[in-house]
Amino acid sequence: MPVSKQKTNEHLLISDRYIWIGLLLIWLLYSYLTFQTPSGQAITKYQINLYQINLLKFSIIVPVSFIWAAILYSSLKLYRYSQAIIDSADGQGFRSIAHGVFFFLVASIISSFISLGVQFYPNYPELVKNLSILNNYVMVVFSFVSFYFIWLGSKKLITMIHAEKKAKKQGITMWVTVILLSIPYIYFVLQNPLRSQSANPTLQSTYNLPDVLIFSTIVLPYILSWLLGLLALTNMSVFGKETKGIFYKNALKKFYKGFWIIIILAITLQYLTQFSLFFSNATLAIILFIIYLILLVDIAGFIFMAIGANRLSKIETS
Repeated sequence: MPVSKQKTNEHLLISDRYIWIGLLLIWLLYSYLTFQTPSGQAITKYQINLYQINLLKFSIIVPVSFIWAAILYSSLKLYRYSQAIIDSADGQGFRSIAHGVFFFLVASIISSFISLGVQFYPNYPELVKNLSILNNYVMVVFSFVSFYFIWLGSKKLITMIHAEKKAKKQGITMWVTVILLSIPYIYFVLQNPLRSQSANPTLQSTYNLPDVLIFSTIVLPYILSWLLGLLALTNMSVFGKETKGIFYKNALKKFYKGFWIIIILAITLQYLTQFSLFFSNATLAIILFIIYLILLVDIAGFIFMAIGANRLSKIETS
């Protein structure tokens, strides 16, 4: 191995170490603050004691750590692989994809801390309203940015193998899919009685915004994000079929499978968001079942992505 390349790898290892330490510190702070959030309302509403509340908090914190770790691992492995082949077109493509994956992590961390802020100040309705609005915008902006970078990277991969026409032809199916998904999604948003405001002070509004802003700054960007994600999947599928090398294909398949799960979950979550009234009246068992199911699916998606990214990184080191 050339000396310059060896020094670059050592530099990357040191940088990765600091990044992991940073994530650990963020997770420890998140865990501490989670246990400090007031539990009085939950104890009264669900008739459970403080020990059970803390146990439930712990059962959320642990899966979150797996999700954050899997996202960071995927991003770092993809970035390292892209740096190893940075002079090639696919190197630039995978670097863009790595950035997109990293923004998933940024979105999850920021949203988690904003949600804690809402829990800390339940008796300040104006603050809760502003934090909820901020959280919605954080999620929609970073979702769009993440899917955009991944789509941009996948487009570079397709351009490299001159398969634009094939990808464009298959992409028509994704356009139709997004249109079909958008119709019921918009319908459910319109039917959501809590979308703009809540007459009941104990129930939070979904968006706390007028309809014009809901549809122009949240609904439409989410639909565009789905389209970018599905088009990225199409590009990855075409690239995986056209590229050579069994090991390379298998690595791409794993990443593709994980990204597919993440997109399905992203779409599902936006549908579930429209049923705020149902969840406000649901039993604790139903709420926990849905939360744990979402966390497990999220973990599965990012683990598949991590496995694929790890296999890709090994190609250049084997």
